[in-house]
Amino acid sequence: MTSTSGVGGSDSQNNAPSLGNQAANPHGGTPQADAVAGTTLSIPAATVGLDFSHTVAPGETVDALAARYNVDANAIRAANPDLLQPAGGSFDFTSSLPELQDAVKDVQPWAGVSLTVPAANPRMVMEHTVMPGETIESIAKDYDVKATDLRQANLTALALQSMLTAPPSIESGPGKLGLIDTSRLTGVQLTVAQTYNKYGAAIEGLADEAGIKVKDVLGIITQETGGAIDPHARMTIRFEAHKFDQAIDPSLQPEFDLHFQYNQAKGLGYKGQKFNATGDPDDWHALHPTGTAKDQDINWSAFNYAYGMNPEAAASSISMGPGQVMGFNHATVGYASADAMYQSLKDSAYNQFASMTDFIGANASMKKDLNDGDYDAFAKAYNGGIAGYGDHVKSYADAFDTITAGMQPTGAPATTGPVAAP
Repeated sequence: MTSTSGVGGSDSQNNAPSLGNQAANPHGGTPQADAVAGTTLSIPAATVGLDFSHTVAPGETVDALAARYNVDANAIRAANPDLLQPAGGSFDFTSSLPELQDAVKDVQPWAGVSLTVPAANPRMVMEHTVMPGETIESIAKDYDVKATDLRQANLTALALQSMLTAPPSIESGPGKLGLIDTSRLTGVQLTVAQTYNKYGAAIEGLADEAGIKVKDVLGIITQETGGAIDPHARMTIRFEAHKFDQAIDPSLQPEFDLHFQYNQAKGLGYKGQKFNATGDPDDWHALHPTGTAKDQDINWSAFNYAYGMNPEAAASSISMGPGQVMGFNHATVGYASADAMYQSLKDSAYNQFASMTDFIGANASMKKDLNDGDYDAFAKAYNGGIAGYGDHVKSYADAFDTITAGMQPTGAPATTGPVAAP
């Protein structure tokens, strides 16, 4: 991450135009687990402690059960990780231990799943319910256990999960210009060429959909990521306490005041933001101490707490992904709610970039500034005008023009959805 455009970006997105009831664009999907006749499944209920079971009849599916009991289908899947049959085939649990371990080495657990947490004393094994943004590594650190031991204790569930959900990757290979020779390139030119060679086809598809130039999308993505995109990594967010305060019901104000603070002066709400996880008067911590990716742990902690208070208000109060599009702009980028946007973006690098290009494409003045090459005006509208941001995007865009001068399209089609890396 070479910059964090969330600094000042939330307020600069307040007046983004809406696309009304445009349907969410899922940009692809993954195989889903389904029920097996005769299996007894746990059916999660809205009220804790009122969960019940259902014995699956022939022909019944998880989606059918979800509709019948008015619950989310993925909640049923999460409640029954060991009892569901993958839609794409069965997982071979007779594989050797090393093979199973290798299959789950990069798998992170779903939010809401209960993990077994190993302890030095076998009688003290406990369970942990995974929160949004938590990883095997962060959970292991919280419980002072080894991440490898935590994976080992949950090998079967993680192996099944890896069969059901592989995060889509934005990596698609070069676009219509074909592979750029990087053997003699250095610096900015090398970075932008490597980014195009890895993600060019996907970038072309996103640029075409948004009505903006490939070089500019490439410039923004390269500026935001340095060309290093990890679809398995935790999504970058920035939690804005003042936006959460504006979005919650007044009945939640006492709880908000116990855990969140910000500058109350008009127009300065983005400053002085703090989070208190425990409510202890001496436990306040700055939400944005550095304004960089180093702040992710505290931002995710604050978001997780806020999500427990009100999921929609919490999701509307974070900027998401490399593009740092605020959740309250969900309609502009094609989602029915901020939480739907969060759920779609949190595990998909492609959807994170698509939200960025969709947001730019839906803003006529921002789109014009970018297409006219007025990068400073674009930066001011996009994220509040972080010093040097427009110049950096321009340098990457210009570098792409320079290294591709004279190259002719090969005829390869632009990619309009995520393509799994080989």
